[in-house]
Amino acid sequence: MFRIENKELGDWKVIKLSNPSHSSMEIVPARGACLLDIRFRGKSILHAYRNAEELDRLDWMRSALLFPFPNRLKNGKYHWEGKHYQFPLNDPIHDNALHGFGASTCFSVDAIELHSNKAVIALSLDFKGLEYYPFPFKLKVRYTLWSEPDRFELEVEIENRGQTSMPFAFGWHPYFKLDENGCENWQLQLPVSEEILVSETMIPTGKTKTFSEFDSLQKIGDRDFDTCYQIAGQSAVLKLNHGQQFLQIKPLDKQKAFPYYQLFIPPDRMSIALEPMTANINAFQNMDGLWALKAGESRKTGFKLELSSQ
Repeated sequence: MFRIENKELGDWKVIKLSNPSHSSMEIVPARGACLLDIRFRGKSILHAYRNAEELDRLDWMRSALLFPFPNRLKNGKYHWEGKHYQFPLNDPIHDNALHGFGASTCFSVDAIELHSNKAVIALSLDFKGLEYYPFPFKLKVRYTLWSEPDRFELEVEIENRGQTSMPFAFGWHPYFKLDENGCENWQLQLPVSEEILVSETMIPTGKTKTFSEFDSLQKIGDRDFDTCYQIAGQSAVLKLNHGQQFLQIKPLDKQKAFPYYQLFIPPDRMSIALEPMTANINAFQNMDGLWALKAGESRKTGFKLELSSQ
């Protein structure tokens, strides 16, 4: 039977849901509903925040929920229905806005369910609007951790509560860590996709090229990634393998796949970020994958992680 434990990380309140076989997930509702950890049978699959200071800084945006857009927005500027808006520039190296503001928001806990084979936590955010994003919405997030088989599910639903249409996109920023020795000996599989070519400021040029280097499991080695890929089809599955561990990211049943993934290996090479996104880089300007939600309209999507031994 899963149980609940309330913890602290510095000033942050942490909710841990776990079972006797040491499968667990830890969530910080006030820090953008951030997932600190996901464990299957005692094995952590995330490289998240090791201490309160890292969480305070949101180092590398680990495990953050990304909205109302993921990735970068060129110069932080966009226009919508004849009006112009300016996001704060939090990517000073490239003079862009980065990852929206979701990671800094405080979510409410709506419900927690504890069962013998799964734990569920439902959280929500009632957003009233900001000067640079004056669109009220309600965002619902539902995390489910299953045991036997080992599976984690993330479901998200966004409702436009304003009187006008609103632009919106969503992503998640997990860094996966399969052992303590770095990612060089891990294997990666990415479906044949279109690599999004970018400028020196990491903004799409409008051109793509077909990418098939990892269409079957291939050793990462010294390969670097800080790249966005557009993946066609509803059955897209990304895989990571190390030894007998096989981690898969795939769309939830009956849900649309996340058509874009950003892959990134940080300088320490101890993890790899596989970031599902509903829209392309700079979506508020190029509209690639952007949701334009009408007043009162809702949209939902989701994906799952599965860990197996083969």
